[in-house]
Amino acid sequence: MDLRIDVAYYDDVEENLLQKNYPNEFERIDQIVKAGYIKVPFADFKTYSQMHHRNSEYGKLNSFTTIQENIGDLYGNVNVYTGFEIETGRFYTEYPNNNEQNHVSESIGCGGALSVLSQIYGLTQADWQRINIQGHKDFDFDSAVIENFNKMIVVEAKGSIVSDNSLKSNFSYHKSNIKEKKSDEGFKSKYAKGTDLLIGGITVIDKVNHAKIYLVDPPEVSQLDEKFRLKIKILKRLTFYLDWISIISKRAYFTIALKNRVKALEKIDDISKLNFLALVNASNKQLQVSDDFVKSRSNIGGTIIGNLSEIKSKKAVFIGLNMELYNLIMEQDFKGISSYKADSFIGNRRIDIKISGKKAESSEFIRNIDVDYRKGRSELFHFIVEDAIVFQNSAGVIYSIITTKNKYSLPYE
Repeated sequence: MDLRIDVAYYDDVEENLLQKNYPNEFERIDQIVKAGYIKVPFADFKTYSQMHHRNSEYGKLNSFTTIQENIGDLYGNVNVYTGFEIETGRFYTEYPNNNEQNHVSESIGCGGALSVLSQIYGLTQADWQRINIQGHKDFDFDSAVIENFNKMIVVEAKGSIVSDNSLKSNFSYHKSNIKEKKSDEGFKSKYAKGTDLLIGGITVIDKVNHAKIYLVDPPEVSQLDEKFRLKIKILKRLTFYLDWISIISKRAYFTIALKNRVKALEKIDDISKLNFLALVNASNKQLQVSDDFVKSRSNIGGTIIGNLSEIKSKKAVFIGLNMELYNLIMEQDFKGISSYKADSFIGNRRIDIKISGKKAESSEFIRNIDVDYRKGRSELFHFIVEDAIVFQNSAGVIYSIITTKNKYSLPYE
């Protein structure tokens, strides 16, 4: 399900400023503006929309992953005040002039800006991960490094619910606030070296039109060097994937090795020294996705390796990553990691589920599905989900919500 967001410059003045201050980036932005709109996966928009809840000290809200896991609860209020038309991709307000619900407006602004700029610059969910770098303030969800490490982008997002999203008088105050951002002491402290590319986006919805974002230019002077941008880019992505890999296999040697590598990257200035310094095991041999590892894990076609986690007594979720991504991370191929982007898709797949016999015996979900319990010789409970609806996002995370209504079978062994 894709959401359509119309894209425009706030006015001719802002267009000229963007072209003058960011001539190379302007070409990409202008292509989207001339097309008039972009489409983004609605599921991604919903997760981006809740980034303002981020809180480094609260486990359920300290990463993109944990926000996505709690999206049902976080997005609930937005769902009350807005609607989504699947056939046309129109996202709209149920009630005009709804700006007294600040959290709703803020969510819309965050979702619109991050979704649009991700599309323009080829970014994925992994690029907006919050990271910590020794000697610097946190680099939060609103910052990302674009390809070739030649720019770090920081987004200032605003949102508004109005009677007509073509009348700028309804939200002109947002433009003034964005323009003032770079003089804010908190901002200057957080991004002491500058940001390269500071872009403002005002996302506005009404009852009739498609959601629309207006782009604003508050220019920023940068003192960032390429080494520092590389560090931000790689750390954001590896931290993001570490979150998911920890869900798939918390105690695996691979997970522990990646966690230690992230800590090392946080502490050194020039991370290029660790490029292609592969993750290794206790024998100092490069980690690999072995046949035994694949055979003992839930997977899709032997190329997407993951894990099944019970959500409720009648619902579970499969989360996985493909082999290409595992290999890039094990090899520590910084170029490959930084440029990785998967094609988003939704489709039916056959999932080969393998869980420990002990876990199967204690699982309410396993007891409720229509498959005879059978413990294999390897102490693994092995069964097939024949008709799973599988989602893949642009960061390459694959997941599927599985219920007792799915069709199940046992493998031929």
